[in-house]
Amino acid sequence: MRRALIAIVILVSRQSAISQDQAVFVPLGDIPGGGTYSEAWDVSEDGQSVAGGSVSYGIFGYQAFQWSFEIGLNPLGELGGGIADSRAFGISGDGRIVVGNSSSFNGLEGFRWSVETGMVGLGSLSNTFFESSAAAVSADGSTIVGYSNSPQGFQACRWTDTEFVGLGDLGGGPFDSRALAVSADGAVIVGIGNDATGRKAVRWEREVLSDLGDLAGGRVLSEAWDVSRDGGVIVGASSSARSGSNSYEAFRWTAQGGMEALGDLSGGGYQSIARGVSERGRVIVGWGMTDQGRRAVRWTPDADEPQRLDEIFAGEFGIDLSGWTLLDCTAVSADGRSYAGNGIGPNGGEAWFVRLPPGRSPGDLNCDGAVNNFDIDAFVLALSDADAYAQTYPGCTVANADVNEDGVVNNFDIDAFVALLSGG
Repeated sequence: MRRALIAIVILVSRQSAISQDQAVFVPLGDIPGGGTYSEAWDVSEDGQSVAGGSVSYGIFGYQAFQWSFEIGLNPLGELGGGIADSRAFGISGDGRIVVGNSSSFNGLEGFRWSVETGMVGLGSLSNTFFESSAAAVSADGSTIVGYSNSPQGFQACRWTDTEFVGLGDLGGGPFDSRALAVSADGAVIVGIGNDATGRKAVRWEREVLSDLGDLAGGRVLSEAWDVSRDGGVIVGASSSARSGSNSYEAFRWTAQGGMEALGDLSGGGYQSIARGVSERGRVIVGWGMTDQGRRAVRWTPDADEPQRLDEIFAGEFGIDLSGWTLLDCTAVSADGRSYAGNGIGPNGGEAWFVRLPPGRSPGDLNCDGAVNNFDIDAFVLALSDADAYAQTYPGCTVANADVNEDGVVNNFDIDAFVALLSGG
């Protein structure tokens, strides 16, 4: 293996400088014109953009926004014809498409926004009792999910370029279902449904509806809030033995393991909710309770219990959070490095955004959590063309190719990489 690998990269003479990215904390501010308040509800898969809302009319009038490093806070306006009020809840993978709801001539109406089209209303399944809201959008922006009033009641729904359809409910209880998140390809949708026993976390996979159950020991009450990029990991909250019948505990669900409880912070009443999940399900975000109230948290496989994000940001990455309380984290990017949420800052209630530098895992060039033969092609690319590597593996860092840890990625890392592959 070593000779073959050397033969591939022996012609490589270019040295790749290791990125020295710094952690970034950005208070998102608010839209002028109303009270000082903003909230963030989603972050794009590429980790560069945020969707949310800000008070911009009087005390309570919200306006949807799109935030990015390039343009800052971008007000999106309203559909028109109703009161001045709109909110953005979902954003596409590249941040170019935003979805949410807005007051309109017809009533509360879901919308799709892009630079090219502006804000476009999505309609309702019922014209008699008009209401709809868009909650999330697929990576390419082609599939939007949310809910709409319908002849049967409030119903989860899906919008595409060619159709607007209701997704049904579990049956047996009050007809009330909501779609809250969608996988990158639009094939898996998650949210809330009802049956005769109560409110349930549910999944639609290619329009087939299934009940995800709930955690043991509590009452029948669960909600699915997000799904990983490939649709394999679902997160949310459920009543449990530890939370009691009137509260929630965060969960992680997979087809193999079912619904697993994620626990809560220490202190305060027992309550936690998982709101967002990264591409492979390795990073889950939300909030938990302490004796000082709720705080933004993160769950990872490397930690035995939820971790407070303020302690991670300040303690591990040196972010100055003076004057800030991070109340919740509502979304995380596909690579697990960008976080968005809500808190209290020096100016009051305000949305926040954090981008962390790439973590180092020597030899794991495809960032799948293991060092094996599947890393060889990525290792060769990192040695030969760092820019191409960054484009091919956007959630990884070329620093993982510095296997001999001399601070430079070059041919001298080959022997150390081969030793890792061989178990040496």
